[in-house]
Amino acid sequence: MGCSMVISDFIFNNSKKASNCFCRVRICVNGLGDVCAVLTDISNYISSNSVTNSVEDLHEALLYKGHIPEKAEIYEHYEDYMLGSSFDRVILSSTAQTKWVSCNKERFCEKYELDSNAFFAKTDADTRLMPQLIILAREQDPFRNFPYSPDPQVVNRRIEIEKNMLKKFELMRMIEKNATEKDLLCMLKTDLSVFAEVYANPDEEYICFSEFPIGNVGKVDFVLFSGRSRMDVTLIEIKGADFPLLTNRGGYKGVFASKIDIALNQVLDRYRYIYGSSDIFRKEVHRIRRDVENGKCRYNSLLGPRGYLQVDPEKDIVIRNVIIGGRTVDDLNESRKRHDFENRATPPMHLETWDSWLRKLSRI
Repeated sequence: MGCSMVISDFIFNNSKKASNCFCRVRICVNGLGDVCAVLTDISNYISSNSVTNSVEDLHEALLYKGHIPEKAEIYEHYEDYMLGSSFDRVILSSTAQTKWVSCNKERFCEKYELDSNAFFAKTDADTRLMPQLIILAREQDPFRNFPYSPDPQVVNRRIEIEKNMLKKFELMRMIEKNATEKDLLCMLKTDLSVFAEVYANPDEEYICFSEFPIGNVGKVDFVLFSGRSRMDVTLIEIKGADFPLLTNRGGYKGVFASKIDIALNQVLDRYRYIYGSSDIFRKEVHRIRRDVENGKCRYNSLLGPRGYLQVDPEKDIVIRNVIIGGRTVDDLNESRKRHDFENRATPPMHLETWDSWLRKLSRI
């Protein structure tokens, strides 16, 4: 009593059968002469049919190769992954259908004098078996762990976008020189992917625009289409980097600079138009989306690597508003002010300084 009664523990391949099943087999015996085979499903480590669908063939092959005697009990074991763990006694019969009876792991371990924690530890913790599984998986499919190869058009489009990307240090240098709104507009129009990098979701499914018209209320500096099912339309208004975000004016300390107020009023004008004619606006942005996906250039459009958006034109669109402007002087104080503003703003909007926005760029 107290010692492990696992007399064999190996990876078994029933590849000669139509089921083509790999599984982990542990053969146990106790002091009373009871014998069992625990068949652990390893299809999450190596491409294989499940133990459940192959258990009859596995039992037959184990008998044929002399691994187990006729009287051996058969247990089916699934480790704790994806669908959860399970442990069942398998009742095999030549005259009736196979049956599965759920078993208590602790009682099983008592019967076969096993340490429950050690016996039911995951296979990926076994330093003897895992190298074998890795070799078997590689032999089965030498490209198993190779990265997915996307469509050549996606790859070419990705390369083209990356070739024209602005470097992060170029943007930093421009901002550190306190660039004006006009200077930043000119620079950012040359690479709209900077906005996709921050706001697109999914990453490579987007269309970016500059100077995008909104009805009769003017143009938005930059707009991003993205999203799944319902399309996200992100309206981005920028101001220069030639002023601090917070200033003292009108007898008040630490209020937003006047240029931020101008941006807020511009956002409000567009908000009133969009929500006052939401159906017209939804149809218009989807018409523009289809034009760009079909190869037309609209408002300096940049189409993401995937080439189209998986969105439903009949569903409501989601409008997001972003203002980027000014420089950070007191990060902690400004963060609080921006947070308070965003919690109270109608319509909902996100406010960034150029310093905080740059931190969101992952490019070099």
